[in-house]
Amino acid sequence: MPPITELPGYTQRLPEQVEREIEIALADLDCRTSVDWSARTNAVIEDIQNQFIADHQADFEALRSAIEQGQ
Repeated sequence: MPPITELPGYTQRLPEQVEREIEIALADLDCRTSVDWSARTNAVIEDIQNQFIADHQADFEALRSAIEQGQ
């Protein structure tokens, strides 16, 4: 991996700021990994989307019918 100063988007900061940002980012990554954040988030989003579809099924069917009839 190249030095941080060669990474895209790098801006000059104090070394202790950079070290603290990296420390926080790594802690965040460890936390997200330990609770399977991505899979859990995706499952919640899927549940919300499925509930939305169920709640609006009649609207979707009416829209489909209108499209099929060329309206």
